[in-house]
Amino acid sequence: MVLFTIVFILLHPELKDGMVALMQKDLASSKDLVQSDIDTRIAAAKKMFLPAYIMGAVFSYLVIGALVSVIGAGFLSSKNNT
Repeated sequence: MVLFTIVFILLHPELKDGMVALMQKDLASSKDLVQSDIDTRIAAAKKMFLPAYIMGAVFSYLVIGALVSVIGAGFLSSKNNT
């Protein structure tokens, strides 16, 4: 899963570019930040994009696995009603 995520991100750099464009637009609309602050935040986001994407993928698969396990355990559990 992690390997797939890494390969997927490397094959689709437009995801990162889209995130940068959206973040640039979002931060530019904020009146509290100067351009150097915006550039610093965007550089940090670019640096952390791949690890954050991997963490999100792992966490989402963790949640899906837990839900499937609970549902499966509910169907497969047997109760003795004697």
